[in-house]
Formats: sequence, structure tokens, C-alpha cells
Amino acid sequence: MSNQFTVFLQQQGTECCLTMVDTPQHNGVAKSLNCRLMEHACAILHQANLPKTLWAKAVLHMVWLKNRTSTKALGTVTPYEKLYKEKPNLGNVPEWGQSVWVHNPSRSKLDAQVKQAQWVGYDADSTHAHRVYWPGKNSISVEHNIKFISPTIIINTLPPSYASTIAPAQAPPHPLATPPTFTAPPLTPTSTLSPLPPGAPPSMPVTQVHELEDENCHRQMVSLLYAYSLN
Repeated sequence: MSNQFTVFLQQQGTECCLTMVDTPQHNGVAKSLNCRLMEHACAILHQANLPKTLWAKAVLHMVWLKNRTSTKALGTVTPYEKLYKEKPNLGNVPEWGQSVWVHNPSRSKLDAQVKQAQWVGYDADSTHAHRVYWPGKNSISVEHNIKFISPTIIINTLPPSYASTIAPAQAPPHPLATPPTFTAPPLTPTSTLSPLPPGAPPSMPVTQVHELEDENCHRQMVSLLYAYSLN
């Protein structure tokens, strides 16, 4: 800062306060707002894929939106409502940089009725006029007979030939789907009894041997019936 500028501030009764370099948190409200407006303008320029020469039109559109949204200083009231005593209507605000069809009044009978351009905001001098950007001419004009083109959403899907070659993944078998295998208990061998001499008492009654054989057969039948019911 030069000495001449310092003397000028002293003559005007203005106190100059310096801040550290690269400390935006020390900036005032106006400087902070300017930084946010430029950041928003840069974002919509990249989103619309428009040249950097339209940065001023992008900032004007962001200021137009800023005046119609609530601020901390006014609370729930917007600057537009504070000035005009009515709430703004943002229901049909188009996207900045959106493609539009513009009527061509100077066409011949065989020419196209419309030309394609891009919308870059409302005109400040009229509430029913629009500013459109012509990419081929690199110029901006004010038009009123336009129609917005709805954006197209493209969903990439696999072709049928490729989708048919992909085999569906098979789920692993459930542990309860495979029937368990049961092993029948081993048969108890029956010993061959030698004939006893007449009058001698038998060591094991014959009825007990038959009961053991019937019990083993019963176990085998129960095991087979259970395995058959699972299959």
C-alpha cells in the first residue's frame, strides 16, 4: 500500500486494517460473499460445459438466486420479499446452461422452425425475456419464444447376447437339504447252543434269545423307515 493511499485514507477519516495473506476466515461479509458467488459460478460453468467468458452471466444468475433465498441477516425473509412484499416463486426456475429451442422467424419454408441454444438466465430489463447463448456464434441474444429441452437420462444396460452367457450364481446347498446317513447297529451274533444233556438246566432261556433277535430287527426297521422318510 502506497503512502499516497494512506494519506488519502487519513484525510477521509477511514481506518485501514490489514489481514494476513491466505486467511479467508478474516475477510469481511462482502468479501466472503464474493468468494462464494465465484465458487458457485465456477461450478455451474463446469456443469454446463460453457466457456469461461460467460463467468459474468453465471455470477448474475447466482446473485438472482441469492436475492430469492433466505439469509442470516433477515432470518426467514428473503431480500426479494423484503423489497417487493411478496414471496418469490422458484418452482419453474430452469437449470443454468440448459438446452433450449429458439423460434427462427427468418426461416424459409424448408428450413427448420427452431434453432438450438443454451439458456444463461433471465433478462434484467424484462420479466418474460431470456438470455440464450449461441455456441456456434459465441454470442448472447435476448429471446422470448423459446422452449426448454428436458434433460435425457441414459442408463447403460448389458446387451441380451452378453447377459445370456452369464450363468446365474448357484447358492450353496443348505445343510438340512442333504439327508443324513444312518448306520444300522451291528447285529449281535447268536451263539450256537450245544444240546444239553437230559435233565440239565439251560444256561440261557430260549425265550430270551428270541427277545434279543426281535429287538435287533426292530431297530433295523426303525432306522430304515427314518432314512426313507427323509428321502
